[in-house]
Amino acid sequence: MDRDSVAGPPKGGTVAPGYQAEITPSGGLQVASRCGVLAVLWLLGVVAFHITTFAIYILIVVAVIALIAHFVTGARSKTRV
Repeated sequence: MDRDSVAGPPKGGTVAPGYQAEITPSGGLQVASRCGVLAVLWLLGVVAFHITTFAIYILIVVAVIALIAHFVTGARSKTRV
């Protein structure tokens, strides 16, 4: 029995029989593209959270104003005794 007829994984990794594992030069480009996409998403997240933080402060101010207005005008109960 010769060495080529012995069952086992092909040289260069485990791929389906009849297929050749290829290392393409675009592998570096794929990694750079993924890094670029992640950097853009990170920047969008930073900007979005800064805007969200500002919106939360506005909502807190509105809530405090509403609370003060509630106590100044007095509670208006719908139930009569």
